[in-house]
Amino acid sequence: MDIVPEVRALERHLDARIDDALVRWLRLCCVSRGHTHRCHRGGRCRHRRQKFTLALRMHFSPHPEPSPVCYCRQVYKGILPLRRANNFTASLSRLCNNSAHCRLRGTPPGAFRHGGRVSDPTQIEGMLNNLVYNLFAQSGQDDRRGAGPKEIGNLVVFDHPESVDKIAKAPALFRKNFSLISALGFSRFNTNDDEWATRRAITQDRYLAAAKPAHNQSVHDIFAACLAGCETSLAGIQQGLFAGAMTIFYRAFGLAAEVRPTAALLDRVRVVLRRLQYYSWVTPTNAERNSAIGDARAVVADFGAQIMADRQAAAEMDRFSEQASEIEGFSPIEEFVMNLFAGIETTVTTVLWVLDRLGANQKVQERIHDEISGDRPQTPFTDCFINETMRYFPPIPFLTREVSTSTDLDGTALRAGQLVMLSVVGVHQHPEFWENPRTFDASRKEFIDNSFDRRAFIPFLTGPRMCGGARLGRLEVEQAVRAVVRQFAFARADDIIRFDYALALRPASGMSVTVSRR
Repeated sequence: MDIVPEVRALERHLDARIDDALVRWLRLCCVSRGHTHRCHRGGRCRHRRQKFTLALRMHFSPHPEPSPVCYCRQVYKGILPLRRANNFTASLSRLCNNSAHCRLRGTPPGAFRHGGRVSDPTQIEGMLNNLVYNLFAQSGQDDRRGAGPKEIGNLVVFDHPESVDKIAKAPALFRKNFSLISALGFSRFNTNDDEWATRRAITQDRYLAAAKPAHNQSVHDIFAACLAGCETSLAGIQQGLFAGAMTIFYRAFGLAAEVRPTAALLDRVRVVLRRLQYYSWVTPTNAERNSAIGDARAVVADFGAQIMADRQAAAEMDRFSEQASEIEGFSPIEEFVMNLFAGIETTVTTVLWVLDRLGANQKVQERIHDEISGDRPQTPFTDCFINETMRYFPPIPFLTREVSTSTDLDGTALRAGQLVMLSVVGVHQHPEFWENPRTFDASRKEFIDNSFDRRAFIPFLTGPRMCGGARLGRLEVEQAVRAVVRQFAFARADDIIRFDYALALRPASGMSVTVSRR
């Protein structure tokens, strides 16, 4: 299975939305189609990336000029000096973000603009999914040819494992900045320095205690019980997985989960997060911004009402507040909600991708079923398959960081206040560290032999700010997969991969996976 055909299909879809006049004037990054196919592979890939970035921008940008042709001429004038200098590989995204071009389009530098109402869920979903497709389009390529840094929008993209490792292990220099997403509140996930350390201490001991090997069987039993009564469908299994993960999370804090109302609130959180993330990329109107922030505060308030109605939960929130007494304006509800969403969403997302890949390969599915059903103490093939799933479909496909002090990283100059993107997709598919990185390999040699470079496999990230619940998350994924495979079998009618991205990368709903009970 290779995702490249799906990316190319998306490129063709976006190409259809670019005016023919624009294509004629730009000549696909100032070169003809013939030249694009004649140049070496690296150049061809760069041209594709430039065309893709341009298509993404044009899809969400109205023409400020009276006619598309006038607009195309203005863009062409900006590119003409690059063409005369034979600098065919200069990034179009730089042109789209420079101040002159932004004045032409009436757009703040670095921001996407859109046509029509951005509150349309389909448009929001499409734009965010396209960002992830773009990461896949850029990944798996040897970037040692000196083509310069990769870019998406106005963000420099780092996807070399060594560079990403340096960034992740320097949290004082590369700080977390979640922009509008912080409208849902502040937590250990979007704060820095001493405040982050204080917030981390509130929950970290609970995660470590819940992840002890002694809990393996109880975690498996929780998932097995939640799945036993669920509907025999992918949607039913998803609900069972959420119920199991939610139960385990609440138990880690000594609480009992109200599954149905909490699941409904988590669905609202995901919808709000998608809008807030979209508005972090696309400049909203004041009304849109206020509406999104209002929805975020409303869902947090509803969560708070539910939690505080339970005496034990209210006491746990008091413990949160006591440990964070030095943090001004601390909200235990915000801390709890963001921990809950992050922990449950990434766990269920990973298991859903495992099931999707099992449906695509019946022989692999039966081999894993036999290995799990044998109750063996070690399940190396199953473990390899889970690792390969997290490598190919990382639950968090990318991160952003803000540079606190001007610096130089691997030849790229970075200024204070600049945002950079860390592509986990790119790290997991870097050709210097993986053999055939763009192919999903159920028995990948690097995992079977345990020979992979730890810097090139970071599903739970790395460094001081790596996922605090990584051990518990890994335990849940392993036991959930065992519980599901024992009860269900899966089949796919095709192998077309589609995403549903909202901070975490889920398989899109409506995938052609059929389910039957064993």
